[in-house]
Amino acid sequence: MIPVAPRLVFPLLLSATALAQWPSDVSQNLGVCTATGDQAVPKIAVASDGGTWIAWFDNRGGSYAVYAQKLDVAGYPRFPANGLLVSAEPQSSSLVDWDIASDGAGGCVLAFTDTRNGGDLDVHAYRLSASGAFLWGATGVPLSNNADYEANPKIARLSDGSFAVTWSRLPSPGPGAVHVQKLDASGVPQYAGDGIEIVGPGTEKPGFSAIAASDAGGYVVGYVRDISTFASPRHYRAQKFDAAGTPLWNGGTPLAIYDAASMPIAYQPIVRADGAGGAVFAWHSAVGSTFDCWIQRVTAAGAEVHAHNGVQVSTEASRSKLDPSIGLAANGDVVVAFNKRDLAQSQWATCAQRISPAGARLWTNDGIELLPFNGVPKQFERCTVASGSNLAHVVTFEQTNYPSQGLRALAFLLDSNGSSGWGPSPVVVSSVLSPKDKPGLVVGPYNDARLAWDDARNDSGDVHAQALTALGEPGPPVGQLGAGFCFGDGSGTTCPCGNTGSFGHGCANSVNAAGARLTGVGVTSLASDSVVLHAAGMPNSSVLFFQGTSQQSGGAGTQFGDGKRCAGGTVVRLGTKSNVAGVSSYPEWGDQPVSVRGLVVAPGTRAYQAWYRNAASYCTISTFNLSNGLEIFWGP
Repeated sequence: MIPVAPRLVFPLLLSATALAQWPSDVSQNLGVCTATGDQAVPKIAVASDGGTWIAWFDNRGGSYAVYAQKLDVAGYPRFPANGLLVSAEPQSSSLVDWDIASDGAGGCVLAFTDTRNGGDLDVHAYRLSASGAFLWGATGVPLSNNADYEANPKIARLSDGSFAVTWSRLPSPGPGAVHVQKLDASGVPQYAGDGIEIVGPGTEKPGFSAIAASDAGGYVVGYVRDISTFASPRHYRAQKFDAAGTPLWNGGTPLAIYDAASMPIAYQPIVRADGAGGAVFAWHSAVGSTFDCWIQRVTAAGAEVHAHNGVQVSTEASRSKLDPSIGLAANGDVVVAFNKRDLAQSQWATCAQRISPAGARLWTNDGIELLPFNGVPKQFERCTVASGSNLAHVVTFEQTNYPSQGLRALAFLLDSNGSSGWGPSPVVVSSVLSPKDKPGLVVGPYNDARLAWDDARNDSGDVHAQALTALGEPGPPVGQLGAGFCFGDGSGTTCPCGNTGSFGHGCANSVNAAGARLTGVGVTSLASDSVVLHAAGMPNSSVLFFQGTSQQSGGAGTQFGDGKRCAGGTVVRLGTKSNVAGVSSYPEWGDQPVSVRGLVVAPGTRAYQAWYRNAASYCTISTFNLSNGLEIFWGP
């Protein structure tokens, strides 16, 4: 049974619809960055205030830099078009992997490499606030500074509010190490030098590390034992560390997760926290000529739950199973999405499996085919499960016009039986047949799926994104809300001095002849209020969101400053914000919900509006203006 948001009810006479930035047209998608040049290796994370962080490498200036954009819950960008410049420090022309994580306060933490200290790669970390402030300084925090090659940093936000970053250090010649550095909330490193080291015997070079939060400020690191040569024993190892960096498993010796055969070259296995102090690991490897996918679960104390070398995800013979992606369900099951191919790599299928905590394969021994095994290529399967849910989201790219290089994006919602939770399946996420790469999938707080990817529909590569509601519909996470009224388009009371804006907007201002626009998304129930009010099209000034118990002058509004006051009756100030790129939202992180702050009693209707400073003015009558009005019907 899929949870459904309460139906949104509006007065029939007020027909204007609030528009949101997450598009409902999957032939368009959201162009997060469409600047000239190549935008590559995008990363995505859900902010704790319900928004979405997306970051990427960008060579619009001729060399790669790091940019980021934050979208609020409705999909409106908080920073200027094409993103906020995070770092223009020198980059290698060959990019390596990197990472992003929510900081738990509406912001994010980024970890990436660059060559600012010389030709080799060093690791740096940045923390951005919800409004884009550089909390760890304009140049970030250096995690390493040496003459060796270092790559692929990964981040985990820990239970004590700190952050742990892991990466590989690969000297030439000589032995290498996996490094871990822990940063407190202020960005102060907690370990000396370049952090703690995980080393192997002799000249081994461990690599492709990944990290997951554990209990009590600790963490689990998984890594490939040795990647120094083609013939290296690329076995999988793991270790759990406490908050101080002390190894806890196997008497301090790394735990062998997989040693039946070598892993593929340049392969990144997966580690995920199990929510109980342990971890779940996933990977693919070939014993002989056929690849198979595996998972292993390790307890908080370091005991392997499944047989050594893991549980095979699918036992189907004579076909390779590759690229597992996992999500952990609330009941402890592990959901795995993977790719299936024949040995000639001329036929493909997108598949899924569900494995119980005891290691039983629940969707037959072979798993289920979400897209059939045929000559249409499928790739880039991704799987995730929302916190506290048993429903799994899976996305995949399908090359329907093969052998041309166009891919479309598809999504599935799977219940505990493997059945579609969205009726007819799959749901199209992007119908544009274009080269696509590097997808990232997250689930928002309303069980909505959000996907970002590298897309070459226009040039060598842009960043596009799309959201699906809990019902599988493209658009804002829980639908649009509110009936608009009291506009600046000449209906009702006219704006002062002819500064009439556009339909659905307030009166014109000094930066936007269309006027400011107030919209909203969310569940309009007092029991589960998730309403977010969003104002856009204003100068970069302060803005006050307020609520009235009725429409001013019957919905026509009255002149007030350079605008029209639309919300009347008993007025409640919800909160004052500072515009970024002319936009603001209420509530943000730490704010009371709209219904709580507004002392709303249900059932009932309330009117909302945004007042903002406009010193330059449009017609020099006043120094402030207002958005259009928005009306919301609240239920219990």
